[in-house]
Amino acid sequence: MMLTEDHFASEYHAAISEHPAAEPDYVVAADGAGARAVAVEVETCGEPAWSAAFAAPGPGVRALTILLGTPAPTGPVVGAEVLAADGLLLLLSPWSIVAVDVDGVRWTTERIAIDGLRIDESDGGWVRGVADPNDDKPRDFAVELSSGRVVGGSGVA
Repeated sequence: MMLTEDHFASEYHAAISEHPAAEPDYVVAADGAGARAVAVEVETCGEPAWSAAFAAPGPGVRALTILLGTPAPTGPVVGAEVLAADGLLLLLSPWSIVAVDVDGVRWTTERIAIDGLRIDESDGGWVRGVADPNDDKPRDFAVELSSGRVVGGSGVA
């Protein structure tokens, strides 16, 4: 069973489409996925609607298990980390992190990186990673999960 939930106020509405009317605008598919796909339609505020198909590599493997509406972060979402023990979903942009819990946005960090960031671990109420990991001088950073306070990183605010 596919779950669709609207836990947070968002600037779009996404829904599973049981019978899509046309070819999707985007396809996210594993090699050899064939026709097994879940279709999603997204309506945004003030922008054209778009659709996507998510396809798994074989029968019995789910390509998409949940669809969540989330707040708009401060940039494109390039990654997400689930910290179930802390009750957080971290949305990563190339520059900052937005923490979302059951009540909505808990915090948004200051700018951590100039061009990309990577999360490596979460422990003891902190998440740690590397700002600008592909740069000549990558910088370690840590974010306190209770507040979003940043230690380290690129130093660009």
